[in-house]
Amino acid sequence: MQVDSDAGAGAGVASGLRPVSDVVCTLGEGPTWDADAGMVRWVDIDRGVLYEAPIGVEARVGVEDVGPTRIVLTVDGTLGAAVHAEGGGFLLATSRHLEHRDASGTTVATWELIPAGQPRRLNDGVCDPDGRYVVGSLSLESLSGGGSSDSGSSGSGSSESGASAGEQLWRLEHDGTVTVLEGGLSLSNGIAWSPDGRVMYHVDTMRHLVSARSYDPFGGDVGLASVLIDTGQAFPDGLAVDSAGDLWIAMWGEGEIRRFAPDGTPRDALRTGVPHSTSCAFVGPELDLLVVTSAAGAAAPPLGTGDEVPPRGSADAVEGPLLAVDGRLADVDGRLAVDGRLAVDGRLLAVHAPVMGLPTRAWRPSANASPHSRPAR
Repeated sequence: MQVDSDAGAGAGVASGLRPVSDVVCTLGEGPTWDADAGMVRWVDIDRGVLYEAPIGVEARVGVEDVGPTRIVLTVDGTLGAAVHAEGGGFLLATSRHLEHRDASGTTVATWELIPAGQPRRLNDGVCDPDGRYVVGSLSLESLSGGGSSDSGSSGSGSSESGASAGEQLWRLEHDGTVTVLEGGLSLSNGIAWSPDGRVMYHVDTMRHLVSARSYDPFGGDVGLASVLIDTGQAFPDGLAVDSAGDLWIAMWGEGEIRRFAPDGTPRDALRTGVPHSTSCAFVGPELDLLVVTSAAGAAAPPLGTGDEVPPRGSADAVEGPLLAVDGRLADVDGRLAVDGRLAVDGRLLAVHAPVMGLPTRAWRPSANASPHSRPAR
């Protein structure tokens, strides 16, 4: 995989990313790796669907080893994120609640984070190194100006970028209580930790910022946030951290994954070919397969029509000449091309990474969780 040393918008070069999913998501997000099950999973936020696909068990797997896509579960409303739980089942970030479903699919506990009637929803969420779940929110009012319901659009609100500045970041503790880690956010997005778990990274999309703070992975103490990366006019979205500590950040609207050193220094940019790249993760037995989620928006075919399951090869072949469009190659219809192949927004993409990533931490179910809704404290 080639990358460019200049991490500015449009500077990345062809990556070799290929579509590997059998579905087109309205708003694909939150890729995770379940090593025990051998599954890569991701959500379609707007449709409330959790998808998965098996990956080969050989030590080194290729893009061709990603198996067929299937629906794991659905929820009413949005599904901001999902992670597998120790012992089976999942923790889900639905519109307003965290929901624990056991291995049989039964809902055994919920936690209300956003009160009813507020125009907000839960967004990206992941587990910390000790298995606590951290999740943030966004304002639906701030997105009324159009565009994605995850990032990159503007509307009414109070922040400089048009988003509200009243969003929050929560942590579900091992005892079943909920702690507010931060308030006053514009749009909470990607969350990750350094390889030793002692630095937490967090994206505030509409402010174009990635923060870093000290973090005690065992005791749970959290330090004050400081700006690590200012992305200028670009909208940072989801992110992943590799085994060397570099941050890989999806840039909404830029068609890129940008890589930064642990001190925030730009390293390089990976061009995805899909403008609405939303997040990324390292998956596979050796954690050396980089997957990228993306969003098709209103262009995604309706579920249940059969049209949402195009042949994998349908996005590959370029027919006719490629033209230069805003410094990038595209076909005559304006569809972006990477390595002479067309990419499709809304698909899961994959490529071998030059480094190994960090594993997805499973959620540790709360021993004292009650089977009813708990308000955040």
